[in-house]
Amino acid sequence: MECRLLLDECVPFALSQGLRRQCPNRDILQVGEPDAPTKGTLDPDLLLFCEAQKRMLVSGDRSTLHEHINLHRAAGNNSYGVALISRGYTFARIVEDLVLILECSSADEWVNDLVYLPSLARGSQATVYAAPLSINRS
Repeated sequence: MECRLLLDECVPFALSQGLRRQCPNRDILQVGEPDAPTKGTLDPDLLLFCEAQKRMLVSGDRSTLHEHINLHRAAGNNSYGVALISRGYTFARIVEDLVLILECSSADEWVNDLVYLPSLARGSQATVYAAPLSINRS
């Protein structure tokens, strides 16, 4: 199954435009667009939308998304991956990593994974975490 993306509203529209230019035949949505959740949709609802549609969530919201992922998983839900964008990198670098994800992997390869971008290109240090985030089960 091919990778499909949902970019949240904190991802700049210019990044989604660049990604669509590189991968014009791929299913890429951004929050606020037709068929996507509306702007202001909370992270837990974005995770549920992505699970139902088998989409990877792409976000720059590193402050609260970790906790929402943990709660999502603790409730017995899954994800088709979450990609968190690091600050301080060019759109071109982020687009390059997302193109690699779209073109060289399937959605099933990202189930319950978290990846920090940029990380996948040019032999950078591996920062792919192939497990759900730790869940406190006390």
